Amino acid sequence: MQFQLSSLIIILISLLYSCSTSQSSDKEIVEINITQAVDQAVKLNLSKLVKDVEIIEVESNIECFMDTPANLYFLGSKYILYHDYRNNQFFLFDRNGKFLNKIGQSGKGPGEYSFYPKATMSKDESKIIVADNRANRVIVFDTEGKVLAQKNLSEHIQSGMIDQIYCMHNDQLILLPRRPYKPIDGFASLVLFDLELNKIGEVLPRANDENLTYLNLAHAAVFANKKGTYFWEMYLDTVFQFLPDGSSVPKFHFTVEKNGLSKQMMTSREWSTKIYESVFPIFVNFIPGYLLSQNGGNAGTVLHNLKTGEANQTEIVNDIYGMPIRLLRYFPSGQLCFDTFDWDRFDQYNDIDEIRSMKVNKPELRDKLLNYVENPADDQGQIIIILKMK
Repeated sequence: MQFQLSSLIIILISLLYSCSTSQSSDKEIVEINITQAVDQAVKLNLSKLVKDVEIIEVESNIECFMDTPANLYFLGSKYILYHDYRNNQFFLFDRNGKFLNKIGQSGKGPGEYSFYPKATMSKDESKIIVADNRANRVIVFDTEGKVLAQKNLSEHIQSGMIDQIYCMHNDQLILLPRRPYKPIDGFASLVLFDLELNKIGEVLPRANDENLTYLNLAHAAVFANKKGTYFWEMYLDTVFQFLPDGSSVPKFHFTVEKNGLSKQMMTSREWSTKIYESVFPIFVNFIPGYLLSQNGGNAGTVLHNLKTGEANQTEIVNDIYGMPIRLLRYFPSGQLCFDTFDWDRFDQYNDIDEIRSMKVNKPELRDKLLNYVENPADDQGQIIIILKMK
C-alpha cells in the first residue's frame, strides 16, 4: 500500500511538472530573424502546400456589376461577400458565385455607409457586420440586407475611424481603430464587441502614448489558424494571440539586424522608403504549418516553419497551374487560402507564352485561366481561385 501511494505521488508530481513545462513553453515568444531568413533563400513548390484548387466564377449582370477594384471581404461555406470600391456597394453571393443581394448602400442614413467601409460575417454566416469608418459606426445586416442593429461608436473609437473589422470564432467582433494624429488617453490597439454591439473589452490599451502619432494608420492585421486568433502589431514588432478571457499574449517577435526596427523607420521622415526598401515585414498571416510575412522590399516572402522553427525567404513556385500567385488570406474553418485573379490586367504584367510553356500538374486549369485573359466574356465577373491547403 505504501509502495502504491509513493508511486501515485511520483506520477502526480510528474504530471504536474509536465503540465507546467507545457504551459511555460506555450508562453515562450518565438524570435524570427528576418535578416537571417533573407540569407537563407529557398524555393518551395506550391504542391507542397496545396492539395486541390477550386475556381469560382462570380456572377456579373446589371444588378451586381462590380467595377475594378473590387475587394473580397468574406469567403465561407455558404456565402461570398464583395465590396465594389467605385460604386461603394456590398454584394452577397452564394458559395458558387450566384448573386443574391445587395447589402446596404452608399449614404448617410440608417443602413447606409460612407466610402471605405470594412466588413465581415458572423461564424454561422447569418449576419454581415459593416464598419462605416467615416461615420464611426457599425451596422449589422442579415443576408437579405435587412438592418438588425446599428450603433455609433464615438465613445469607444476616439480616433474617429475604423481600419478593420473581424469576427473571431466565438463571434466576438474585433475593431481596429485608426491611430490618432496626436496622443489621447484611453486609446487601445483593438476594441472588442459582441454581435449586439456591446463593448466587452480592449486589447493593448494605452494612455497618452507618444508612439500613437507615428504614421496614423492602424498597421495591425487580424488573422487566425486552428489554434486561435492573432494580430500583428507592427509598432511592437510582435504577433499576439487572443485568449478566451479577451486578453492577449505575445507569440512571435521579429528581429532585424540591419535597416532598423519598425518604430525607428516610422519616426524617420523617409518612413515609406525605409519600410519598402527594408527587410521588415508589413504583412503577416498564417498558412497551414507556417507563419507567413511579406514586405515590399528585398525580403519578399518569409515562411517560418511552425514545426522546425526555421525561417527562410521563400519563392513559391506554382507547379500546379503556373500562374503567379499571392497568398492573401487563410480561413481556418475551411482550410482555404484564396488568391484573387485579376484577369483584366493579367497580361500587362505577365508573360503568357512563358506561363503556357511551363510544365505543371494541372495544365487544363492553367489553360482555362489563360482563356479568361485572352477571350474575356461580356458578362465575365470576378474570378476567385481557392487553394485548398494540406
